[in-house]
Amino acid sequence: MKFLYTFSVDRLHVDNCRSRGAHNDDDWLTMAVRVDDHAPQTVGLMAAPNVHAGDDVAGPWTVGPLLIDDAQSVQWTFSLANLSGSDADKQQAEGVRIAMGIESAMMAFVAFELSDVDQVAEDILAACSAIYSGLAELLGWLVSNPGNPNCNGEVFTNVVQFAPGDLSRLGTHAGQVSGTTSNPDTACGGAPQTTVGFSVTQVALPQQHIFYRGVDGAVDHVFFDGSTNRLWSDVWTRQGAPIASGDIATLATPGQQHAFYRGIDGAINHLFWFPGADAPLFDCWTAKAGAPAAAGDPATLATPGQQHVFYRDFDGAIDHIHWDAVQQGDPVADCWTAMATGAPLAASDPVTLGTPGQQHIFYRDAAGAINHIFWDPSFPQGVTVWDSWTARSGAPAAAGKPATMLYGAQQHVFFRGIDGSIQHIFWDGSIRPEPIWDSWSDRIGGLPPAAGDLAVMATAGQQHVFYRGVDGAINHVFWNENAPDPDHPFVVDQWTDARSRAAFAAGDPVAVAIGQQQHVFYRDLDGAISHVFWDPAAPARLFADLWTGGPEGGPAPAGNPATLL
Repeated sequence: MKFLYTFSVDRLHVDNCRSRGAHNDDDWLTMAVRVDDHAPQTVGLMAAPNVHAGDDVAGPWTVGPLLIDDAQSVQWTFSLANLSGSDADKQQAEGVRIAMGIESAMMAFVAFELSDVDQVAEDILAACSAIYSGLAELLGWLVSNPGNPNCNGEVFTNVVQFAPGDLSRLGTHAGQVSGTTSNPDTACGGAPQTTVGFSVTQVALPQQHIFYRGVDGAVDHVFFDGSTNRLWSDVWTRQGAPIASGDIATLATPGQQHAFYRGIDGAINHLFWFPGADAPLFDCWTAKAGAPAAAGDPATLATPGQQHVFYRDFDGAIDHIHWDAVQQGDPVADCWTAMATGAPLAASDPVTLGTPGQQHIFYRDAAGAINHIFWDPSFPQGVTVWDSWTARSGAPAAAGKPATMLYGAQQHVFFRGIDGSIQHIFWDGSIRPEPIWDSWSDRIGGLPPAAGDLAVMATAGQQHVFYRGVDGAINHVFWNENAPDPDHPFVVDQWTDARSRAAFAAGDPVAVAIGQQQHVFYRDLDGAISHVFWDPAAPARLFADLWTGGPEGGPAPAGNPATLL
C-alpha cells in the first residue's frame, strides 16, 4: 500500500554557536530524503539567519509529499551548516554545493536491510563529514584570522531511517535529536551544539484538479478524489460570472482553490472556492484594481500571504495585479515593463517563477527574444529589473511562449525555436554569472519538432519536457542527472504510443508531478481531455483515461487545461 508523507524539521534550538561574539551564525539547512535506491529529493534553504546561543527557531522546513510504498525503505539526512551572511549569492552557491555533496554521500549506499540500518547511518554520516572537510578546503573556510575568523562549516548532521512498513505503521512520527561537530578554529565559538525537532507526517492522497474553457465559454472543472476513487465535475461560472475567452490559470492557497481567466471584454476575472462555500465566489480584478484590459491569458504566482496575476495588455505591456492577505483590501495593480528600465513590450503571454524572496516573469518579445523581469524586496519600491536571456546566453529566437522550472537553486527556461527545436536556458550562480544556453534538439539529434508550447516538470534528479509534435503526438524528453552514462543523459519517448493508446493532441499539454507519479493532460483530436500518467511502480507502462464525457467527466473543452494539486 502507498501513502504520501512529508518530512519536516520543525524547530532548531541553538545550544552553542559555531561563531561567537559579533560573528553571528547563519544556519543553512539541507534535507535529503531517499526512497530505496532512487535519487534523493533534496531541499536546501536558509533556516536561521543571525542566530545566537540559546535561540529557539521555529520551522517547519519540509520535503515532500513523497509517495512511498510499504515495501520501500527510507533514509532521511538533515544537515545544518554555518555560512557567511554578508554575501547572499555566495551563501546560495555554497548551499548548493553542500546539497550536492549530501546527495552524493547518500547515493553511495544502496537500499538497506533492517540489520544494516545502523551501519548505513554511520557510513552516511562519515561521508557527509568528509564532504564538509573537502568543501572547507575548497571554499576557503579554513583560513583563520583572530580578528575576523571564518567560522563557516558543519554545525550538525543526522540520519533518520525507516525500514519497510515503518512509516505506515507509525502514521505520524515525531522525534528530537541533539548533536555536535568539531570546530577547528579556536577563534570561533567552540564546538556547536544543536537540538533538532523533526517529524514525518502521513497525508491524505491529494485531489487532482483540472480547469478549462468549455465550448460555451464556461469555466469547467473536473477533479479526481483519491478517497472516493472517482471523477467529479462542476461548472464554476454558474453563479453569474462572465464567460471566458481564453485559457484558465489556477492558483492554490491554503484552504482555497483559485481560477483566473480573461473575459470577452478583456477583464481579468477571478473565481475561488473554499471549504463550506456553496459555490465558487467571483470578483473582477481589473475592475477592482483599475488595471487595463488583457489581450492575453493570465499567469499566476503565489507568495507568502499574497496572490499575484500577470498578463499582457493591448499595448504589449506586462501588467501585474496582486492581493495581500494582511492588508485585506482590493487588489493593487502596477506595470512591470514600465517599472523595469529597458524592458521591451511582449509578443507572448508571460510565465512566472518564484524563488526564495523573489518574483520572476519571462516572456517573448516581437524579435523572438526571451526577456526576464524580476522583483526583489531589496529594490526600491516601484522598481523591477530586466535582462534578456537570449542576448546574455547567445540563444536563438523563440517562436512560442516559454516555460519555467525551478530545479534546486537553478532557474530554467525552455522554449520552442522558430524551427520547432527544443531550446533551454538556465541560470546557476555557482557556475557562472550569465545564463547558459543549450539546444536539447541539437544535443539529442532526431528529436521530433514541436508544434506548440512546452510543458515542463521537475522530479528528483530529472528535468522533463512534454510537447505536441506536428503529427499531434505527445513527445517527452527528460534529462537524468544520475544517468548511467553521463555522456548520454537524455531519454526520449512518446506518451501517445502503443503503451498508453491515448489519442493524439489538438492542444498543448500541461504536466504535474504527484508524489513520484508524472501526469500529463491535454485536449485531444476527439474533443476530449486526455490524461496520461506514469507510475514508478510499473515503469514500463503508461496509463491513460479520459476526464471529459460520460457520467462523471466534464463537458467538451474548447481550450487547453490547467492543473491544480
